[in-house]
Amino acid sequence: MKNNIPCEVVKDLLPSYIDGLTSDVTNEFIKEHLSECEECKKAYERMLEPEKTYNDNDAKEVEFLKKQKKKSRKAVGMGILITAAVFLLCVFLRVFVVGAKCNPNVIAYDIDVTDKTVTFEGCLSNSAGKIVGVSFKEDNGALNITVKEALVLFSGSGECKERYVAQETVSEVYLNGKLIWQQGVKLSPEIERIYGMKNKYVGDASADVNLARALGMQEFLGEFTSELHTSEEPYGWTIKSGSVFYNKSAEEINAVLGKYGAVLLAMVDNLGYTEIKYTIETGNAKKTETFKITNEEASNLVGEDIKESVKSPADLQKLVEKLGLYTRGVFGNLLSSYVNDNVVLKIKNSVDDEIYSVSVSIIADGEPLLTEGTCNADGSKFKDGEIIGFEFTPESYGFTLAGIKNTKLLVDICGKENEVLGTLDIDIDFNDVNRYDGNTYTRELTIEGSSGKGYSVSE
Repeated sequence: MKNNIPCEVVKDLLPSYIDGLTSDVTNEFIKEHLSECEECKKAYERMLEPEKTYNDNDAKEVEFLKKQKKKSRKAVGMGILITAAVFLLCVFLRVFVVGAKCNPNVIAYDIDVTDKTVTFEGCLSNSAGKIVGVSFKEDNGALNITVKEALVLFSGSGECKERYVAQETVSEVYLNGKLIWQQGVKLSPEIERIYGMKNKYVGDASADVNLARALGMQEFLGEFTSELHTSEEPYGWTIKSGSVFYNKSAEEINAVLGKYGAVLLAMVDNLGYTEIKYTIETGNAKKTETFKITNEEASNLVGEDIKESVKSPADLQKLVEKLGLYTRGVFGNLLSSYVNDNVVLKIKNSVDDEIYSVSVSIIADGEPLLTEGTCNADGSKFKDGEIIGFEFTPESYGFTLAGIKNTKLLVDICGKENEVLGTLDIDIDFNDVNRYDGNTYTRELTIEGSSGKGYSVSE
């Protein structure tokens, strides 16, 4: 007789049935159901099968696999550590030992080429670097000098002097890809870049302005505007200065502008004349002046056809040297017309504190150029109204005034025990030609205030 017990109920009762925990009545119903239901019968038979056990060999195999897995993890971790160590070692060697080709603009250099013998001297401007290698390679008359730089760890020199004998006649020398010598002429740092601005047409206004700025005309003239005259020949270029020249003669200024104008005429092929307008103030009187230079006048100035004078960077170098546009190899803004590397600072003492010494530092682009200090010979304090004077020659500190920018004057005011009572941070512009007296840059300052309330400066 078929019972109506659901399979789910029977399956739930099977564990108890197997363990003998069900009643006789229930047992009869389950037996009857199993005889009639194949699915429940198979479930019952599976429950009767003994549980699988592992022998010793199986256990050892499992343990072995666990150990191998653990070793694999260790190996992967060790591999990662070794890879990281090798990477860090490579970085260390690259930064501190092997080095890399450095930027040619951070190398102060001197070069001499005599016949086939090249003597190169270099010095890194970065005190944290050292030169780790200098190599030479010839290529059809061009000599390539490669200088490698690394950071100083314990010791090392940022200077080098190398002598190389070439296999063939040297016509050009490159330093880390930058042209530094050509046709018997040592090139100043900016010459190759400026020569690259040479253009055929004055009608390219942006190229004209970039060239004028590269020549340093903005520092001399201040902000300027341009007006091009290209409707008929000769084509012209008028430059209008935004600054006022104080107590300078037109003859003095025109002598400078003639040199600028000659270079512009040499660098712009179809430019026929250059005209520069500026203002002079003497006393309370202002006067607008106009200076004009033509191709013929420029040719007379340089002693050759101005349009044929610049065919290479070496030609440009020779032209600017002939015109006196360089001060000790630094392409300048014609400050050589005013500057003979002499600086005079006059500081008037009007502070409330007793001060015994004062030191001044000149900083350019965040780098200190010089520091000088002064005090009274007898050790006494500076009197109220006393003028504290400084006079120095930048050349003796290894730099020149022409063209340096972003300059600051730091003035340290010190007490009896040489303790710093306060520091004044003053902007100073050595490119301001109006502050020159002959060949000397002069600045007169008055310091006031106290260490408690703070110091100030006035002119």
